[in-house]
Amino acid sequence: MADENTQVTEPETEQTEETGPKGLREAKDRETERANVYHAKAMALAFENVGIDVTQGVGKLLLGAYDGEPDVTEVEAFAVDNGWTKPGVPTPTETSESVARTDSRLATATAHSTSEVRNEHQERLDEAAKSGQWKTFIRLQQESYAAIARRKFEF
Repeated sequence: MADENTQVTEPETEQTEETGPKGLREAKDRETERANVYHAKAMALAFENVGIDVTQGVGKLLLGAYDGEPDVTEVEAFAVDNGWTKPGVPTPTETSESVARTDSRLATATAHSTSEVRNEHQERLDEAAKSGQWKTFIRLQQESYAAIARRKFEF
């Protein structure tokens, strides 16, 4: 038994790296790193389940831009919103109706359009070109361009 006058002291425990503040910080950092690795693997798996290759191109870009949870439906919605299309799904093409509408608009525009050069002026241009009167041809062309410019810049 210990004497009443003798103080009993407990053995001092050294603050090792595992139990001291520095050790706790290091343990926290290790756990954070493990969680980040897990999260990165979960994100890559979610993108792969959608059908996006995260090792290159658009998949790599989408993975870097996505900051949500590793949920397949959220990842797919994010990818589609950003222009990604699912492999094997045909992209929308023009239907025959839209092609027909475009053709009819073009035909209408062509039917109602007029030449910038008057027909008689065009005939004189053709005559000058056929007969080899190049000075006349060039002069007539200049007149045509001047007339067009005047019409475009009139207010």
